[in-house]
Amino acid sequence: MNNEMNLTLFGNELPQEQEFEEFRYEVLDLEDREFVQEKEYEIRTHWTRAASEIMDSGEKLILVQDRLKRANKGLHGSFEGWLKKIGLDRANAFFSMKAYNRFIDRKSLNVETFSPGVLRELTYAPEEVIEQVLSGPDRPTVRSIQAAKKAQKKAEEEAEQAKKAAIKAKADADAARKQLTLKQASFQAEFDALTEQFEAKIKNEEKIEVNAVV
Repeated sequence: MNNEMNLTLFGNELPQEQEFEEFRYEVLDLEDREFVQEKEYEIRTHWTRAASEIMDSGEKLILVQDRLKRANKGLHGSFEGWLKKIGLDRANAFFSMKAYNRFIDRKSLNVETFSPGVLRELTYAPEEVIEQVLSGPDRPTVRSIQAAKKAQKKAEEEAEQAKKAAIKAKADADAARKQLTLKQASFQAEFDALTEQFEAKIKNEEKIEVNAVV
């Protein structure tokens, strides 16, 4: 996976752990350093609050990620190095960023009103699961989302099994049809050979009869 972290590339998987150099504020220009440190303070303030604050933190993390990519031509250390520097859990940071990217343009879902646990489950849920749990009469819970995920996975596995069974059935039918065609061709060749032998025998007997009369 590309080391330049782009959250839009992620599905349900977090980026794999990898080595990165230590982040150092002192290599940043004053303007960049003040910007990043300001966002660090805001992120720390927001982090322990509800889902709306997680979304806000996600936006700020994305701003920092983008800023650090451009600052000093990337010679400052990686975004993940900065996360380590400020003591922000990597998994939580990428969850926050992914949540923001996934739901910022879908205000009607009101995900900001959910608990952080529900927001996390929704963030890593398939689109079908999100539509299912949010269109139901009850307010979504971690348990209901996990149950929907499990049901969705089971349905996908069953669909995949049915697909494989259909492919196998078609392959078996094609093989049987080919075998039948070969047998028909063999029977026809055998029939033609016997017919030819029979006709040759008849002609030979007719020739004998003609010679006998003469």
